[in-house]
Amino acid sequence: MNILMINSTQSGLDVELQSNNKLYKKEITENRHSEVILQQVDDLIRSASILPKDMDYVAICVGPGSFTGIRVAISVAKAFAVVTKCRIVIFNTFELYSYNVLDADICVVNGFSNFYYVRIGTDMDCIEKEDLQEKIKGVRVVCDKVVAEKLNVAKYIEPNKEMWLLVKDKIDKGEVTPVEDVDALYLRMSQAEMTRLGKNGKV
Repeated sequence: MNILMINSTQSGLDVELQSNNKLYKKEITENRHSEVILQQVDDLIRSASILPKDMDYVAICVGPGSFTGIRVAISVAKAFAVVTKCRIVIFNTFELYSYNVLDADICVVNGFSNFYYVRIGTDMDCIEKEDLQEKIKGVRVVCDKVVAEKLNVAKYIEPNKEMWLLVKDKIDKGEVTPVEDVDALYLRMSQAEMTRLGKNGKV
């Protein structure tokens, strides 16, 4: 089984390919999603000695996170699925971070400016730093080191970053999404929309 996986929701780009029980990875730390994503995909396919038509699934993180990164990943996944007839698996950043984490109350993802993307239970929102700091007092938080430092969280649970584990679970459960139903999870307006409407960014 051949599975292409893309996560471009944060500043870097993570592209992985699972082929014949071997995992190939490409990680770019700088924010250059649109410039490098196609080359990274091509490099992984060549490394695995397969052809694009051999792909069974393409899995993408649909957000929340970088607007540009999300749009780029969705465009690539949709085009790939149409051309190769492979199936699409989608997941969100909260699912990835909290996968197999059983003892957390809140999942927090780095957002923009003074805002953070937050999932509490099944509720997802974009919350300002001051309000969020009140909510996370005395609770178990899943977040990365950068967020923990920004929010002054002394004890936190490191997020899962292994896309393969989550994606394989979704495939085993038959959780595939038709191309026409693939959509972004933004939780806030774009910078252009905020400027035009004079709002704080929350959807």
